[in-house]
Amino acid sequence: MPEWDEIRAAGIADAERTLGARADAAELRALVSRWMDATRLLNSPHPGGIAALPETVALADAFDRKGLGQLAEALRLLDQREGPIPPGSWLLASLLGSAVADSFADGLAAGERRPIEFRGLESYGAWDTFAADLVQRLRSDAVAQEGFWRVLASVVEEVCTEPERFTLPTMRTSIRATIEAYQRAPEVGEAWETKLDSYVLFDGGFLFAVALRIDAGRYLEHLGQLPHPVFAGQCVNERLCSDLPDLVREAPLAFDGTGVYLPEGMVVILLLNSCAAECRRRAWGDRATPRPVSPEDEGSLEPMRADLETFTRTVLDALFDRKDANLIGWVWLERLVYEGERSGYWRCDRQQGTGFVLDPLMILISRLSAKLEPRVDQLAWINEAQELWRVDRIAAVLAVAANKATRAALLSELIIATKPMYAGAVAAIGRRDCVVGRIGATHLLGAVEAERFIRDLWDELRPVREEAWRGNSGQARNGTAELAVLWAMCAMEMATAEIKRRLWLALRHVLESAMQTDYPSSPGGFWPAALRRLCQSTAAILTGAPADDLDILTELMRPRVRADDLFFEMVFVLQNAGVAQRLIEAAIDRWGHRLDDLATRYLAIEILRTEQGHLSRPWLKRIQLLTSPDPEISP
Repeated sequence: MPEWDEIRAAGIADAERTLGARADAAELRALVSRWMDATRLLNSPHPGGIAALPETVALADAFDRKGLGQLAEALRLLDQREGPIPPGSWLLASLLGSAVADSFADGLAAGERRPIEFRGLESYGAWDTFAADLVQRLRSDAVAQEGFWRVLASVVEEVCTEPERFTLPTMRTSIRATIEAYQRAPEVGEAWETKLDSYVLFDGGFLFAVALRIDAGRYLEHLGQLPHPVFAGQCVNERLCSDLPDLVREAPLAFDGTGVYLPEGMVVILLLNSCAAECRRRAWGDRATPRPVSPEDEGSLEPMRADLETFTRTVLDALFDRKDANLIGWVWLERLVYEGERSGYWRCDRQQGTGFVLDPLMILISRLSAKLEPRVDQLAWINEAQELWRVDRIAAVLAVAANKATRAALLSELIIATKPMYAGAVAAIGRRDCVVGRIGATHLLGAVEAERFIRDLWDELRPVREEAWRGNSGQARNGTAELAVLWAMCAMEMATAEIKRRLWLALRHVLESAMQTDYPSSPGGFWPAALRRLCQSTAAILTGAPADDLDILTELMRPRVRADDLFFEMVFVLQNAGVAQRLIEAAIDRWGHRLDDLATRYLAIEILRTEQGHLSRPWLKRIQLLTSPDPEISP
């Protein structure tokens, strides 16, 4: 079944073709315009229904006489809100949009702002036709255009004078206070994502959409005069597409000469938000949802990749034509890392399926980082951020440095000097598309002996790790150990052949240490999750030599051979990863245990949890499969 967007596009296109093919198109528009004036459609609703009015009946009859039966039917069913869409609704919406545009433009020429009413046909193309016809009229009518700019200026003044008018009465005092606070001390974070979004509805956004199509410079000027991002954000369309680079270049300055963020800086911030959305659309389609392809079809992604690269380059060239480019670039880079870590709309970790997929976030981060100059105040800049966000700034510094020269030592320098907390560590270790992890892994892979660097870094972090072990409940716990392991894990997964194997061995050593020292004092499930993730890569580093592979697996299992949840989770992950069952059993046998005995013991120990229903049936089934070839599960 077609999606609504497809149905809508087809309906609007059909209406355009119908009008374009008719010699009496102007007459039809005039009929609808006179009907609107006669029924005062723009001013007030009709309780009895507009379809019953004599003027409506007469217009429908006129349509019938012209052989437009579907259009007449749509007019007669204008008050209907349920049931199938009358086929003539698309044509009626187009005629109505044109009539409203003419009336609105006439009002502008007369110094009025007339109300707009589409009788419920907004979604059927009335808005589209209205905007297109209004722009065309304003471009050709200087008097109406001057009236338009006066109306837009008065709207901006109204918003600046009474911003609270656009919210609920109960919210007006607090909304005004928040807006005034932004004017006094603007924060760039409020421009990226304002907390007022759910409380303010600005009905003047369409005027700005029209303004953009008439004069982009005046559009940007008026946009920058709005008092808060919650208003400006409702006037920036994410689908500006080809206009975006020029708008980014010409938007008001976001920072003054001393590096202080300005209130009108919201304009370029909002435009960059739109650029990011457009990157996702070009990589993943109109729904901005990753669509993995099979290895054989990887070449089918190349046109999207090329389009994405071209758009990204054009936007960045425009951005770096600005005087404040480096300051904005660093702010944008930090935001992209933040979004990649915490916002689902950049996710491309195969949750939508298996196969190859474009990663627009890492492409954008890489190209932006390559244009930025390194910060001379990088440590001070990182520490200026709240503790929760310092990890984002660390990643930003590393991303820019990676484009100049990868330097593994920078990893230890930054995390030892800043001791960042990492609240997202548990989520990050479970994701293959973690931005912070992949950026750090690039530096780690640049080390001469990456596996030695990992071991040395782990030892170097011991004093900082101990601070985390002893941390008081009222203090933020530093996440240096988790960051180091995340970087190493991502590096190991990105590496190939012998380097991958060496990194895996180094990680096994680190995790064995961490499970004894860091795990007991660590909240959440980071360390067990890291161990499970390491197991997922085990099959990829086995050589096929029975003795060597058995040695590797024996050392992996040695610290965990006991009848507990984590041990069996490791066993199941290894099985799922393709490690042979006989190899797993042989590794356990080396430590004087049998897998089936451990499974039997586990079931006996956990009988209480089993009876209380805390263990799921699929989990019990897998454990019981280890104890006998044909297990039975009691209800």
